[in-house]
Amino acid sequence: MEAIDTLKGHGPKDFEDLVLSCGEIILDQANLEKDKVKARKLLKEKLADGSALEALNKLIIGQGGDPEVTYDIANLPLAAGLTEVLSPVDGYVEEIDPLKLGLLSADLGAGRKEVGQAIDHGTGFLLIKKPGDYVKKNYPLILIYHSKDLRPGFVSDLISAYKFGDEKPAERTLIYDHIF
Repeated sequence: MEAIDTLKGHGPKDFEDLVLSCGEIILDQANLEKDKVKARKLLKEKLADGSALEALNKLIIGQGGDPEVTYDIANLPLAAGLTEVLSPVDGYVEEIDPLKLGLLSADLGAGRKEVGQAIDHGTGFLLIKKPGDYVKKNYPLILIYHSKDLRPGFVSDLISAYKFGDEKPAERTLIYDHIF
């Protein structure tokens, strides 16, 4: 959902920044644009004029999927189960452990634990609060979309992926460096 919203020009800023940063690297490696400022400008133009969204449509068609999902995200598969996880404390989200989140998403079926395992495309997480956000106790922290009952302890395992603090953490970059 975030990817499609971003390609339509109204996605979350942190995700858009990640997409643009990765795009800069791709344009550089493909020898299409070495200058990061020019690359970012070109990428923003592609987002604004709809050609980035059209490229996703072509990719979806090439993979045998339904391109209608890019026009209306209601066409995306969505698991019937929805569990809202509330914050256990007042405070700032300092960090979220990505490994724990990834392993827990695989438990839902949103990823594979073994080669050949089927993926349930309707399952996953929607992060309501991200690092740097303030959350009040008993207010929504994250949504879980699931097709089967959650195992005992799943929600507490998910909450343990979060680290909370009393002070707003320093803003961090999403990409520190690349190794090529």
